[in-house]
Amino acid sequence: MTVDWGNAPAWASTVVTTAGFAAAVYQLRLGRQDRQEEREQAHSDEAERREAMARAVGVKIDWGNTDEIRGITPVTIEVMNGGPSPVSGAVLVIDADDYPMEVVIGTLLASESVKDTYEVQRAFLAFGELTSGATFRFTDTYGKHWSRTPGDLVAEEMPARIC
Repeated sequence: MTVDWGNAPAWASTVVTTAGFAAAVYQLRLGRQDRQEEREQAHSDEAERREAMARAVGVKIDWGNTDEIRGITPVTIEVMNGGPSPVSGAVLVIDADDYPMEVVIGTLLASESVKDTYEVQRAFLAFGELTSGATFRFTDTYGKHWSRTPGDLVAEEMPARIC
């Protein structure tokens, strides 16, 4: 009994077909990895764009002179939305001696700014606090919550309390 192994052309076509199939599987795998990397890059770019929009919201603080008899310090605060989208649920939290003062702003439209002076129970202001002392909490148009101070931007888990 003899086994017929076929001729050389049949073997060659089998090897070429197998190699072509392996190359196709390899190309599909590379394409899937490339698409995954593109999705991750797009997600990262979107997160960076959203953070840049949140960074376009700014807080400027100007503390006045303390009335030492009453222990009241006037503070002028300007909140600016330099981004292309409005922010909502906006609350300005001003540091005070006993408890923070919260001012509900609500919605701040794109390119809008709000400037006002508040009297805060603050008997002493250290030199390092002259450019800080207020936090602007808001929610962007994508539903992400942020806290903005003059020097920092922090993503928050919960929205600002507006009542």
